[in-house]
Amino acid sequence: TALAFLSLAAGAAFAQDQDQAPPPRDQQRQAPAPMVQLRKDLAAAIANAQLTDEQRQTLQNAQSSLRQAREARKQGQKPDPQAVRQALQDIRGVAQSGALRPEDRDAVVRDVQNVQARRRHARQQQQSPQANPAPQGAAQ
Repeated sequence: TALAFLSLAAGAAFAQDQDQAPPPRDQQRQAPAPMVQLRKDLAAAIANAQLTDEQRQTLQNAQSSLRQAREARKQGQKPDPQAVRQALQDIRGVAQSGALRPEDRDAVVRDVQNVQARRRHARQQQQSPQANPAPQGAAQ
């Protein structure tokens, strides 16, 4: 009877796992790239915010800088890292100024952090050796 109980319990656990299986790969949604998410959240934040003319201009300039960086990448060129860094700092500055709703502020600040983390990771990948050569005398 103990064996029957274990078999029954294992079968129930398997059936439960099958019910909670992830959707097929073609139905899974991938999270948008950090910069895409930032653009989306920033547009929503601007629409919901009571911005001064100066804050609105700052955000428009930042959006323009990020758009130029995207276009440069699409054309195989290297974007201006200082312009991107300044745009992200400007966005964060307006977000933390109290001009945005708290939920919009949190989303935009999180997005800026994610973009900065992705940029740091990309720089680290460029600086690290592409492949570790095999030690001399090692069998290949």
